[in-house]
Amino acid sequence: MSKSKKIIDNPTSAELLKQFAAFESLEALYKAFPFARGIFPKMEDAFNEFNKIKKQAEMLEAPDQFNERFANLGWIAYESMNMDVTQKAINIYDAEGKGPAEQFLADSYGEETLKWGILRFNGNCDFRKRVRLAELAREDYLAGRYHACVPLLLSLLDGLVNDVSKHVGFFAENVDLTAWDCIAAHESGL
Repeated sequence: MSKSKKIIDNPTSAELLKQFAAFESLEALYKAFPFARGIFPKMEDAFNEFNKIKKQAEMLEAPDQFNERFANLGWIAYESMNMDVTQKAINIYDAEGKGPAEQFLADSYGEETLKWGILRFNGNCDFRKRVRLAELAREDYLAGRYHACVPLLLSLLDGLVNDVSKHVGFFAENVDLTAWDCIAAHESGL
C-alpha cells in the first residue's frame, strides 16, 4: 500500500472535499466584503448550515482511521458499516486498547445486523444462490459455533469472488482485490 493513498482520496470523497473547499472560499469572500451581507442577508444562514454539514463530513476520515487501527487485526471498514460503531470502536481503541475495541466490534454484530447484511446482499445474483449457507453461518455465529461459521464464511467468500471475477477466488495467489472508489476493496483494506 502506498503511504499517500487513503480511502478519503477515493474519487467520491475527494470530489466532496473539493466542493467543501470551494464553499469555504466563497464564505471567506463573503466575510471579507462587509457590503455582501447587505446584498445577500440570508447567506449567513447558508454558511451556518454548511458548517454543520462540514462537521458531519468528518466521518469521511473514519474508514482510514478504522483501517489504521484494525486492518492488522483482521477488521476492515466497508461501505455499509455503521458509522457510529466505526467511530466508537476507534474511540475505544484509542482510550482502552485493542482488546476492548475488538470486543465492542464483535458485540456489534448481533442478530439484526446480520439479518440486514444478508438481506442487502440478496440483490446480488451471485450471492443469492448462497443465501441458505449464509443463513446457516449466521445461526452458527449467533449460537457461538465459530468453528463452524468461520470456514463456511471463508468458502462463501472465495466462491463469491470467483463468480464475480469470473476467473479467480479470494484466496488465489497474486490476486488484486482493489476496486475503484470503494471502501472495503481499497488497498488499505482487502
